[in-house]
Amino acid sequence: MNNNNDDVKLYPIREVSSITGVHPVTLRAWERRYGLITPLRTSKGHRVYNDEHIARIQIITEWIDRGVPVGKVKSLLEHSQENISQLAADSDDEWLQHQQHFLNALENFDAVKMGSVWTEYHKLYPAEVITERLVRPVLERADANCASAVQGAAAERAFLHAHLRNWIGTRIYHANQQRSEKVVLCACLPEEADDRDTLLLALSACERGGQVRLLQPGLLMDEVNVAAVRSHCDYVLLHSDRALQRDTLERGLPGLMQLVNCQVAISGHSSVIHQTELEALGVLCLGENPGCSVKRLLEQ
Repeated sequence: MNNNNDDVKLYPIREVSSITGVHPVTLRAWERRYGLITPLRTSKGHRVYNDEHIARIQIITEWIDRGVPVGKVKSLLEHSQENISQLAADSDDEWLQHQQHFLNALENFDAVKMGSVWTEYHKLYPAEVITERLVRPVLERADANCASAVQGAAAERAFLHAHLRNWIGTRIYHANQQRSEKVVLCACLPEEADDRDTLLLALSACERGGQVRLLQPGLLMDEVNVAAVRSHCDYVLLHSDRALQRDTLERGLPGLMQLVNCQVAISGHSSVIHQTELEALGVLCLGENPGCSVKRLLEQ
C-alpha cells in the first residue's frame, strides 16, 4: 500500500503482522492501552504503518521476548541506557506477581479468573514468553507440590492441564481458519504420556503461522507416521522428556523420515539424550526449551 502524496510506503495492519510476527489484536492493544505505537490512519480510519513503525515494533518485540512486561517497555524505549538495567530487573518481580495471580486462581479452582489471565496476557505477549514466564513456572510449582504430596495438588495439576488443553485447542481452531500454507503436525512420541509440553509446542507453532494438526498422547509411532503422511504436513514436531525405546529410534523414526518430505524436529529431554542418533537420521533437535527454536524454524 502506498501513499501517493509523499511516496512513503505504508502497510495495513495484517501485512505488518505478517512482517513482524505480532498478532493484529496485540498491535491494537499496544497502541490503545500502552501508547507504544501510533499508526497513521487512512481517510476511512484504517490503521497503516510505515517503516519506522515496523522498526519500533521489532524493538518492542525484542524487549518482550526477553520477558520484560509490556507495561515497562515504553520506559525502556524512552530512558537513557544507564536506567535500562534497573527497569529490566524490575520485570522479574512483576512476572512473579503475574504467576502468583494465576496460582491464586488455580488454588481456588477458578476457571473464569484463570481464563481471564490467560486471555489477557496472550493479547500482549508471544507464546514463548507466556510459556517461559508464566505457564512453565506454574506447572513446575504444581509438579513440586504433587511430588511433596501436598493435599489437593494432584487435583490442581489436573485442573490446569484440562484448561490448558481447552485454551490452546480453541486458539488453534480459530487460527486454523486463516488457512496458513505451513501445515504443522504436533504429537508426543510413544514414550511420553504427558502432553503439556506438546500443547505448548503446538501453541508456539500456531502463533508463528502454522496450520496445526495436534494429536493426543498415547499413539504408537506407526499411527503418528500415518497422520504425518495423510496431513501432507510441512513440519512434524514431536516431544518427549523420556529416553526413547530402540524401536522408536531404529524403526519408528527412520520410517517417518522415509515417508515424509519435510522437516522433522524433536523437543524435550529426549532430544538431548539421543542427539547424536537423531541428527544422524536427519531429525532437528530443539532441546528442552523449544519455543524460540520453533519460532526460528517457522519464520525461515
